Amino acid sequence: MKSDMLCLVLFLDRELRAAFLPPREAGGLIFGSVRLIDQGHGGFMGFHDWLRVPALPKRVVGVRFWPHEGSYLPKSILTTRKYISLLHKQKGFEVWFGSPAAHDRLMTGDQSFTFSRVLISGDKSHAALVLDTYDLSYEERQSIEEALRFENAAWV
Repeated sequence: MKSDMLCLVLFLDRELRAAFLPPREAGGLIFGSVRLIDQGHGGFMGFHDWLRVPALPKRVVGVRFWPHEGSYLPKSILTTRKYISLLHKQKGFEVWFGSPAAHDRLMTGDQSFTFSRVLISGDKSHAALVLDTYDLSYEERQSIEEALRFENAAWV
């Protein structure tokens, strides 16, 4: 991964929040007042596909994440967030940046295998999904910035 590339941090709280941070393969994360703990699985915990709509300007409306293990994220987080859709009979899930949109399946096959991490709070009530953004265009990254509420976060 390019050293100047930022990763998208999705903070899975009652409302989806986000931040951009440089990649980091180990260590915890502070998002707001919540400390998230490294799960010790390294910098590649699964692959992800950006969910795009077939319209101009280019827009990303969500992300599909396929963790290597279904146990990486507590089910209580995945099933209680209105912006998360579980993929039926599969361990993957989709995170929507707004209302679930009709995305183009032909435009979503990134299968990014570069960088992904899952961090969990000590009480298992919060999680963060950290994803590389190297395959996003400027317009697609802008669409994410416009759709989500961005806040400060820091590696610890």
